[in-house]
Amino acid sequence: MVRIPGVGPKRKKALKYLGDLQSIARAEIKEFQNVLGISQRIAKNIFDYFHKPPRPQGTKNGIKE
Repeated sequence: MVRIPGVGPKRKKALKYLGDLQSIARAEIKEFQNVLGISQRIAKNIFDYFHKPPRPQGTKNGIKE
């Protein structure tokens, strides 16, 4: 799985309850909060990770190379 702030091995294992990576990417914040060990803050981190806009090509951290 990808690296998401606040999501270590135990939480990754708990997230498998939601299914595969595509299912996790489509899940809503409430669904993450239903997983044991996932707080509202962590749920938002996970949701934001999968819903952040893609970086434009030729940029690094939003700065043109």
